Amino acid sequence: MKKVLQILTLLSFIQHPLSLWAQFGPAEPTSFYIARVKDINPVYSTGGPSWLTDLNGVLYFTAENGVNGRELWKSDGTEAGTVQVKNINLNGSSNPYNLINYSGVLFFSADNGSVGRELWKSNGTAAGTELVKNINPSGDSDPSGPVVMNNILYFFADNGTDGRELWRSNGTSAGTYQVKDINPAGDGVTLFGEWAGLNVMNGVLYFVAQDASGPGLWRSDGTTAGTYQIHSLSALTIAGVIQALTPQHLTVVGGQLYFFYQYIDSADTFKNRLYKTNGSPGSATHVQTLSGTVHETIAFTSKLFFTTDTGNSDELWFSDGTPPGTQRLKNTNPFGDDRVFQLTTVGNTLFFGGQNGPDNFCLWKTDGTTANTVIVKELYPSNLNAVNGKLFFNGPGSPGLGGPEPWISDGTTSGTRLLKDLNPYGPSVGTTPFVESGNRVFFAALESDHGVELYKYVPCTFCPVGGREAADLPTETPSSLQLQVQQNPILGKTLTVDVSWDTGQPVQLSLTDLQGRILETRRLSGHQEKQRQVLEVGHLPAGLLLLRASTADQQRVIRLWKP
Repeated sequence: MKKVLQILTLLSFIQHPLSLWAQFGPAEPTSFYIARVKDINPVYSTGGPSWLTDLNGVLYFTAENGVNGRELWKSDGTEAGTVQVKNINLNGSSNPYNLINYSGVLFFSADNGSVGRELWKSNGTAAGTELVKNINPSGDSDPSGPVVMNNILYFFADNGTDGRELWRSNGTSAGTYQVKDINPAGDGVTLFGEWAGLNVMNGVLYFVAQDASGPGLWRSDGTTAGTYQIHSLSALTIAGVIQALTPQHLTVVGGQLYFFYQYIDSADTFKNRLYKTNGSPGSATHVQTLSGTVHETIAFTSKLFFTTDTGNSDELWFSDGTPPGTQRLKNTNPFGDDRVFQLTTVGNTLFFGGQNGPDNFCLWKTDGTTANTVIVKELYPSNLNAVNGKLFFNGPGSPGLGGPEPWISDGTTSGTRLLKDLNPYGPSVGTTPFVESGNRVFFAALESDHGVELYKYVPCTFCPVGGREAADLPTETPSSLQLQVQQNPILGKTLTVDVSWDTGQPVQLSLTDLQGRILETRRLSGHQEKQRQVLEVGHLPAGLLLLRASTADQQRVIRLWKP
């Protein structure tokens, strides 16, 4: 009977001699796996990775190994390649934070235990991790809010003499200096200025600062003369104003900078005045006045989207810069509070969390229109992050157990799913963002038998045994991939395979049985008009085999018969 089945199978191959059963086109849906990268702190059970930052395909972060305190680490996604970069503070923790990629070098603030918290940089080696400048010889300069503009790093710092002001650096000690002493009598940048941050529009910085006349909106091109106020709080002359705060929620939308002035009127009510400016002095115009408090803003579809409490908790609003074009997008919860939160754009979609009933929270999405503002899935989402065209976020664990756990969404109900319940009896993920680095998505998580450590989500075609789940592989540059065999059926002890492709993507060549067991696998690099591989097959049992050649975006499959 077995012999008859083999003959019938062979006949089915003979009926399709021209195609050799090769399947062309995009790769079939592939898989992913989630794994702990390394137990960084086996001593006190938690490494606590934070400040995850990609730099040239390598992940940099801070962690504690139980010996050196919290220091700078890096990872290529492997256990062996996850190492401490340098023990900056030999007597404790240097606590690096505000990590940023500037011209292919990592810049951050740290405290080495002797000069205080200052500006540092690292090329990923211990020798190349060094202090840029001791800005405040008498204490901490505490660099914060770093941004890169016109190939210069800008940040706030305190030199111990002039107070907290705007600084710039080209990565050298001599090239690190204060742009301007905005307030000779004290701090030019206060806590409100820190919250507003540094915002780049058309090659110019916009930020909140105060001089002798009080707080206002400032701009800077990086020079002393080019740093000046463009809108003053004193210009906010409204009848009945009891107390006015500094400009908040600075958001660049196209060629306009939007901002809010929050104030308290004579009825002891919080209100917000929305303004927009093109950046020139005197150009700020009043758009609309809203009741309540604005909590989040984001640029989307050439409009400003924001959440504001107008009496029904936080609702989603938008503005095109005109009074009639400033309105609520949709009442997402007709039964009570909307409670919209965590506005996050992924391509042409704006995701957010919100309520649609007294006790029901949902993941929502919108294209900016009321009609297409819809529920994706009923769950409580948090820590929303846009990663390579998809939304990664925290969601519930197994029904009735634990959470939050890592989730992913492509904007559809079926494509919104739990990646893995890492801790079935409690929460696994916190507020550390999901960050892509080197075709992996890294995050911090807690398993039931480990503390908070570094984890990775890895899309793959040939996944490690036991780690296979359904997912889509990120798109890369299309390649022309060709796969041919010299004989089919296989009549000898070897199989000669020719593979050709025209990009630098690596090719995974694999021979499996119909159950998916890998019998032979090879990784081919570079690009070749034709690369020949000879596989030993004499020891393999008779039957059907699958030969696959895969790049990140394409796959070729040939079904082979071994009599």
